[in-house]
Amino acid sequence: MSFIKNKLGVSHQLGYMLTLSLTTVIIAVTLITTNSLIDQRAKNAGEIYAENIANKVASSVINVCVMKEQYPNANYSTLINLPQKLVDRFSYYIEIDNNAVHVKTNDGFIHEQSTIYNITTKNSLGLSTTKVTGGYGAINISCRFFDYKYKFDFGVNSSQKDKDFTKISNYSNNRFWKNNLNNWLYRTAIKISNPIGVDIDDYQILIQLNDSNFNYDLANSNGSDLRFIDSIGNSLDYWIERWHPRDTHTSRIWVELNLTTPESIIYMYYGNPLAHPVSDGEKTFIFFDDFSGNLNKWYQYKVDDGVSIVDGELKLINGSALNSITTIGNEPCVIETKAKTIGDAREASLFARNDESTPAPYDHSFLFASGNFSFAEKKNLSILKDNNLPPKDYSQNYVNSAWNRLVYIINGTDSVVARYFYENYTINGALTDSNSTASYQGSTHFGPCTTKTGVTAYYDWIFVRNYKADITASKIEDSIPISHLCGTESRNFEWEINDRVSSDRYYNGLIEYDYICNSSAGNPARFIIKNLTAGRYSFVFTVGHPNMIIDGMEIELVGISTKSIPLCQNKISSVLFRNIDVSGDLIIEFDDTSGNYFWAVGSLTIQKGDRVVNIRGGN
Repeated sequence: MSFIKNKLGVSHQLGYMLTLSLTTVIIAVTLITTNSLIDQRAKNAGEIYAENIANKVASSVINVCVMKEQYPNANYSTLINLPQKLVDRFSYYIEIDNNAVHVKTNDGFIHEQSTIYNITTKNSLGLSTTKVTGGYGAINISCRFFDYKYKFDFGVNSSQKDKDFTKISNYSNNRFWKNNLNNWLYRTAIKISNPIGVDIDDYQILIQLNDSNFNYDLANSNGSDLRFIDSIGNSLDYWIERWHPRDTHTSRIWVELNLTTPESIIYMYYGNPLAHPVSDGEKTFIFFDDFSGNLNKWYQYKVDDGVSIVDGELKLINGSALNSITTIGNEPCVIETKAKTIGDAREASLFARNDESTPAPYDHSFLFASGNFSFAEKKNLSILKDNNLPPKDYSQNYVNSAWNRLVYIINGTDSVVARYFYENYTINGALTDSNSTASYQGSTHFGPCTTKTGVTAYYDWIFVRNYKADITASKIEDSIPISHLCGTESRNFEWEINDRVSSDRYYNGLIEYDYICNSSAGNPARFIIKNLTAGRYSFVFTVGHPNMIIDGMEIELVGISTKSIPLCQNKISSVLFRNIDVSGDLIIEFDDTSGNYFWAVGSLTIQKGDRVVNIRGGN
């Protein structure tokens, strides 16, 4: 019986043990299954969070790129707040490449991504940082202003609308820099056409500068560093009539030179902050007075003490006048003055006569009457001789208090006069009178004048310049030598050999008169940029071809990088060298391996610093 009892006790014990084991297994399986479900749910939730984060970051990167494309000179940034862990459980990081944003957990359990367009090719941007941990709780995405070192416009025409572009032409080499101007950093070749057909000594040429043909940032703010040199190195006298950087007006500079046929080349130097002004009207013109001193160049005809100098301007009232002590000479010439009149009775006139008699000098003269006259013998704009010829009249009134430019041409056959609004240089009347002024040449006196009472007139300056042309008032700008700025040269950049390039090709409006590289295979045109400060730079070229689809064009940053360029017909292409480390001189070669031998280069911009979208963790 005890044996049977012992066997029954063992059986109960085994049963208990089996039951306990089975229960433990069931509990373990249940726990594993529950944890697995929890992990799967956490993963699913984490993937949703990760995808959302990837989309947010991708959208912000795109926004930064778009903003940079639309506003290249602006700084732009955006901040995204992020969870430090996915579903408060998974540590993660964000990884970005040019095509996608990836969100990954540190253990590799979760990996989601959102596609972005390729920012390298679309926006010419790179990425500063490709991996940021989520533990920062935020991510900052930004793109700052890229500092431009140079912006070159290759060509003689204005292909770049941005006024800060420096124009480069095939004159842009510095092998013949004037020795005593080594401290001047820039110069521009100026080509002067000569339609007159003969060589002329001591001729005054007008140079006009504006935002489309000249970069004012390269010169002193008042133009004090301007210097003019002829093609054989002689210094030229000049006078700055007006200097207007950073506004809508044109700077006007008169230069005296020996004009040759069919054209002359002179050079304008600038870019020396220590240079003092040498602008000098007296050295430049046959006669000059800016009324900054006394009136010892004139006979004075005063009515009611009506001749005075006020704040550097001549003031004439009530029929007063000045008559020049010196005479003009035998050759045709132009008298010009800047004048205005104030009040209801308006007049500011000029005259020329053949004696020095002071009483009413305009009574026996050729009178260029300019004003607002109410009596018949003198009209708003008239040419009169000895006050007894029927006037030739232009009906436009003289605008009160507005500066005008009066131009009086004495050419031996006709009197030609013109009046311009000074600020915008639009015509405000022009006349020709066929009565010869030849009898006045050789002993011609001249001067500013008023001819009636109640008039107040001001004159800022007056000069007499050389003149060689037979024209009428209807073609007053014809047959006048024209100056044309060719391109900027510098001690810091140049075309090494300019006979492989041309600035005079016209390509159906593609890159109008832009720089054309004429290079044979293995014999490239070379553009050199000197003394670049050590650092990282990005280079963007615009290139094209008017009528061919060709391969084999190459741009090489010598010793650094080369890119082949397929050129599409009648299309501008951009070529980017991004984030290139450069120090010292840089040589850029434009080569052609296809045998085509010519192509067009429109512009080059060089930016200092990393051209990137910056991505960093935290605020």
